[in-house]
Amino acid sequence: MAGITIHKGTRQIGGCVTEIATKNSRVFIDFGENLPGNTAPSLPIDGLTVGSGENSALFFTHYHGDHIEEQIGRLMDVLPEVPVYMGNTTKAILINLAERCYPENLPSFERIRNFEPYESVAVGDISVMPFMIDHSAFDAYMFVIKADGKKILHTGGFRLQNIKGKLRLILRMQTKNTDYIICEGTTLPRNGEPSMSEHELRQKAAELMSNAKYVFVMCASTNIDRIGAFYHANPRGRLFVCDDYQKKQLETVRQYHADNDFYNFKDVYSYEPDLDDCNAPHCQDRNLKKIR
Repeated sequence: MAGITIHKGTRQIGGCVTEIATKNSRVFIDFGENLPGNTAPSLPIDGLTVGSGENSALFFTHYHGDHIEEQIGRLMDVLPEVPVYMGNTTKAILINLAERCYPENLPSFERIRNFEPYESVAVGDISVMPFMIDHSAFDAYMFVIKADGKKILHTGGFRLQNIKGKLRLILRMQTKNTDYIICEGTTLPRNGEPSMSEHELRQKAAELMSNAKYVFVMCASTNIDRIGAFYHANPRGRLFVCDDYQKKQLETVRQYHADNDFYNFKDVYSYEPDLDDCNAPHCQDRNLKKIR
């Protein structure tokens, strides 16, 4: 029978590591950092960080730091023989981040392999099939794992936004005849607080933008759906401006998802040079660059 071990993540948010194993093979899902203030120690994990990594593999659901350290430093702890998998766009977004903030860690990306949505990856006698889902992190996945005749659904972090896929339909289909469900519940206790979808946010942003000459928005640079909501709420003819790093992330998403109009960020301008350098004397004659 397939064995399931949650090494970290049941008593705190962050540092998630889940193992699904048969007699011959092991699959690990996520290998993240603790959130600030959490002092739970990093554990040696047989088959991942110690012992033998033969017939093991590590899969990432998405790029949030509590699932994969954004500096990619913890990959140095993973045994060299263990293959590491993530989505294509996830890898590209993380490379953009590393180039800007952690260039010394770029060699760590050489070991990362990409999986494709709805295509199974075999790890010995275990199969892992990724399904693209909606989450505040772009290019997020849940996994259906089959091992020892058992079907296991690992949801990863998800929300029912239906921006990138029909998640409710996927959940209904994949929970049938499922033996185990491993569900992340980062924001389960809302205490009655209402949540707002990206569509509702876009509507409110459009109202605000129609009544204000200038609008400044602060949000996570890799929360692509959130930025998309503001981009599409922006009145026609008004500039949509960000810094070079943000523009590069949007351009990356556009390249990988050109078939989806929501991610067609063709009318985005950036400051040249970056806003980070805005106190330099030559910034007084700053130009705008457009995504081409």
